[in-house]
Amino acid sequence: ATKATYVEIYNTTANVLSLGKVDLEHYNNGAATASATLHLTGSVVAHGYIVIARVASEFNTVYGFNPDFELSNMYLNGGKDGLILRHDSNGILDKFNNTPSATVSWTNKHLFYRFDYSGDGSNLASDWDDAGLDKKGTPGAKNKLTWQITGTTDWSTGSNWSNGDIPSKAVDVVIPSGGIQPSVHGTATHPATCNNLIINSGATLTIPGAEYMTVYGNLTNNSDKTGLVLESTSSGNGSLIITGTITGKATMGRRIAAYSPGRDNGWHEISSPINNMAINGSDFAPGANDDMYAWSETTNTWLNDKVSGNRITHLTNGNGFLVAYQTLSPKNFSGTLNNTDVSVSLSYTSGQGNGWNLLGNPFPSAIVWNNTNWSLPATVSGTAEVWNGRTGNYNAVMAGGIIPSTNGFFVQTSAATTLTIPAAARVHNGTNNHKIASVTNLKETLTFKISNDTNTYSDKSILGFRPGATEDWDIVYDAHKLFSFIKTAPQIWTTTKGENFLVNYLPEVTTAYDVPLDFKAGINAVYHLTIKGADSFENISLVLEDLLTGKKIDLSNENSYDFSAAKGDDVSRFVLHINGVTAVTSRNKTERVQVFAYGNTVYLHSQKNLNGSVLIFNTFGQEIYTGKLNRRKLQKISLNQKTGIYFVRVKDGNRAAITRKVFIK
Repeated sequence: ATKATYVEIYNTTANVLSLGKVDLEHYNNGAATASATLHLTGSVVAHGYIVIARVASEFNTVYGFNPDFELSNMYLNGGKDGLILRHDSNGILDKFNNTPSATVSWTNKHLFYRFDYSGDGSNLASDWDDAGLDKKGTPGAKNKLTWQITGTTDWSTGSNWSNGDIPSKAVDVVIPSGGIQPSVHGTATHPATCNNLIINSGATLTIPGAEYMTVYGNLTNNSDKTGLVLESTSSGNGSLIITGTITGKATMGRRIAAYSPGRDNGWHEISSPINNMAINGSDFAPGANDDMYAWSETTNTWLNDKVSGNRITHLTNGNGFLVAYQTLSPKNFSGTLNNTDVSVSLSYTSGQGNGWNLLGNPFPSAIVWNNTNWSLPATVSGTAEVWNGRTGNYNAVMAGGIIPSTNGFFVQTSAATTLTIPAAARVHNGTNNHKIASVTNLKETLTFKISNDTNTYSDKSILGFRPGATEDWDIVYDAHKLFSFIKTAPQIWTTTKGENFLVNYLPEVTTAYDVPLDFKAGINAVYHLTIKGADSFENISLVLEDLLTGKKIDLSNENSYDFSAAKGDDVSRFVLHINGVTAVTSRNKTERVQVFAYGNTVYLHSQKNLNGSVLIFNTFGQEIYTGKLNRRKLQKISLNQKTGIYFVRVKDGNRAAITRKVFIK
C-alpha cells in the first residue's frame, strides 16, 4: 500500500545518538527546497532503528506495529523524489537521491536499502540497493531473510523467504537445514545477490551450471564442503563472486569430456578455484588410463603427474594443468575457495620455453583478461592464449577478453617476473570452457581461419595495422604462435623478421610490402581459408597469393579460398601483398566459380549457390562426366579415371560458361 510508505533510520555506531537536532526533509520530484520536514525527537540506541511512516495506521496494518514517527506529506512516489537527513550543527548526515534539485528518477513502489556507506547517498545506483517492486523489507530490524524449507527449491521465488521478498545485495541471508534446500537462478547480467550469506550446519546451497550469484558481504558455510555446491554442465559452470571474506569450504564442478580411444582429442587445460588443492584423493587424481601434466617452461616439456620425481602434488593457485580422462564426468574441486589476489612466478629460459608459462584462473567465476584491474609487468605479453580442444589449437585472448572459471591459459614473458591475477578482474560471463568470448577488433585487422571437412580441427591467425606498432614483437599488442601439440590439427600464422605470430600488429600501411602467411596441414585434405576484416581497410589493396598454385585472391572481392594440401608440404604457402600487386584478375567477375582437384575429386566452389550444369572431358575431347549443379556453394565430384589432365566446363545459370583445367590422380 502506498500509504504504508516508510523510511528507516539506522544508527551505525556503538553509541546512543540524540535526535534532538535532526530533521528529515522530503523533496518532491526534484524540488529545490524541502516539501515537508519532520523534526525528530528522542534518541536511537546503538545499532538501533527508528521508523518514519507516511500514514501510521496504514503502516501498522501492513507490518503489525506502530512507527516511531509519522510524516503525512512524505509522498515518495518515484520520479525525482528525494530525502535529506540533516543535523542542525553537523549538516547533512545522509540523503536519498541527489537532492535538492534531484535529476535522477526512480520507479514508484520500489524498495531501496542503503548499501554503500562510503557514499553520501546521492547516487541511487551505487549507494543504494534497488530491491525491486512491491517489496516489504524489514522495517525496524536488520535486513535479513531466512530460507523457508517448506516451499520449492527456487531462490528467486518470494514465498520461499521469511517475509516474501527475494534477497538483494544489501540483505543478509540465512539457510537453515532440513526440508527443501535452495537452488540459485540468476543470469550473468542479473545474478542472484545477497549481502552476508550464512549456511547452517546440514544445509546446502546449490548454484547449478550456467547460473550466477554474487555475495556482496561475507560467506560463512557451517556445513563443510557439501554446504555450497557449484555444479558444471555442458552449458557452463556455476559462477560465484564473493566480495567479503570466506569461512568454510565449498565444492565446484568442472565437466570434462572424455577422450576417444585411438584419437588425439580429449585434452583440457584446467585450473583449480580451491586454495592449493591436493591432487591425491581428489576427483582429478588420474587413473591408469588418464593423464595429468604440468608445464615446465625451464625445460620446454610437459611433466607427467605419474612420475614421482616431477613432484606434482597440488593444483597450485594460479597455475594451469593439462588433463585427459577416459570417462566423461563432472569432476569436483573441494576445499576453501580462492577469494583474493593470486600472484604467480613466471620464468624465462631462452632456447627452452622462451617465457611461455601455463597459468590458470584461480576463482570460481570468469575473469576479464588484462583490463584496467590488471597491472601487467612490462615483460608480459598483453595477449593470453587459451587451449581450445574443439579446434585443436590455442586461441588468442586479447585485452578485455574472457577466461572462464577452472580454465588454464598461457602467457609469455621476456624475462622472469611475478604476475598478479587480481580478484577485481572477476566477472560473471557465459563464456564456456573451450570457448572464447569475442572482442571487437580494431580497424584494419584481418582474421584468417583455416578448416577442413575431414576432421573438426581449425585454427585462426590475426593480422592488423595500428599506430605505434612495429615489425618486431610488440609485447602490448602481439602474441607469438604457440603451436598445437595435436599433429592432425591445421595451423596458420604470420611471420615477420623470422618470428611466428598468432596475433601480429604492424605499422600503419604507408608503403607496399609483403607479409608471409604460413600454413601447416595436419592431414591430407581440402582446406577452407576464410578471411574477415578486409572491409575495414580504406584505399588499401590486399591480395593473398597462393605460392604453390600461383593463384591470387583480391580480398576486396572475395573472403574465402579452397585449396588442397598434404602433410609435409612447405609451410611457406601464402603471402599477403599490401599495396603491392595490382595485376590481379577479379575472380568475382571471371572466376565466380573456383574449380580445382584433389586426388580423384573435383571441387566446385562459389560465393553463391551453384545452379546449372557441369561437364568434364579428357584431353581427347571425350565426355567422362555430365551432371547438374546441386544448388549449394560447394559441390564435390568423384571420378574413377586415370591420372592425367582433364577439363571442367561449368555453366552457372544464365552466365557464360567457364572451362578450367585440373589434374586428377
